[in-house]
Amino acid sequence: MTRTQMMKFLSETYKLKTLIRYNNTPRLVKESVAEHSYFVTLTVYKLYDVYKFDLLIALKMALFHDVPEIYLSDMPNNTKITFPEIAAAVKNSYPSASDMLDPTMTPLIDDYENQKTLEAKIVKLADILSILQYTRQEVKLGNQYMKTIYDGTQKIANKIYKQLEEYQR
Repeated sequence: MTRTQMMKFLSETYKLKTLIRYNNTPRLVKESVAEHSYFVTLTVYKLYDVYKFDLLIALKMALFHDVPEIYLSDMPNNTKITFPEIAAAVKNSYPSASDMLDPTMTPLIDDYENQKTLEAKIVKLADILSILQYTRQEVKLGNQYMKTIYDGTQKIANKIYKQLEEYQR
């Protein structure tokens, strides 16, 4: 990688710091996509204590899983549910968006999006746990708008935990 390519990479990925999650929901504390990605990656690292999977692949996937949002922005889940055609168009654009930054990320992002491997499922669980981490804190601070998100996400986490039982250490 040349210095110019590195500077482009650094400049583009820094945009993740300015992308705010839950942008159409009242919130007390903002969380950027960069912060979220950090927590997902940290959680993947800790999940390795519980499950047998390829840690390096999962850590890379966790770091990269939201990189296409640099170009596509963060779409809140309630928007994806209300407008599935928009969600599908954005999802279909993920490979092009990741290729724009670094084509080596694209297979890992594709795997995450399509949940093809155990590592993708682990990163999905970490992603869900990050949502629980954030929304739980918001609810504790008095933000009742996040209670519905927290409750729905808890149900998703329970399903993923069940799917991963066979991979426990």
